[in-house]
Amino acid sequence: MAGSFAEEGARRLLQSSADLWLVDQPYLETLRSTDSSGTSDTRRNAFEYDDTGMLRKVIREPGAKTSAGFQALPDQEDGVRTQLTAFDYTPEGLPELVARTDMTTGETRFVTMVYDPNESMFPIATADTLGHTVERLVEPSLGSWRRKPTRMV
Repeated sequence: MAGSFAEEGARRLLQSSADLWLVDQPYLETLRSTDSSGTSDTRRNAFEYDDTGMLRKVIREPGAKTSAGFQALPDQEDGVRTQLTAFDYTPEGLPELVARTDMTTGETRFVTMVYDPNESMFPIATADTLGHTVERLVEPSLGSWRRKPTRMV
């Protein structure tokens, strides 16, 4: 079941899965903007979810939709390329890995998060593609940082 609604400069196509009790999840978004000189620009974003309704992929400038998902755009004159952002989650539903891939070149950048061992809800470390890591100390009773990031390795 799919539907759509429009608002100024945006159109979102929605999907529902009654058997999974998932209602009105956006799967394709078209955004239009016009600058003061009247030049228009249109950008598209696609979204893919798992069977629990968690967002798994955001595809910027998607190509054709197939049974396997959205494909990459072919080469464009204006240099626009398809970019895939994928998400992995902890069992508690917090983001654990966010990876962004240029679907033309295959280059991937990512950020990983590690959560505290007691509550599994406070991020205590993040690391990026280059291995840069930021560690934090959390005061769980207040839900705040004990102090600013302790170090960057």
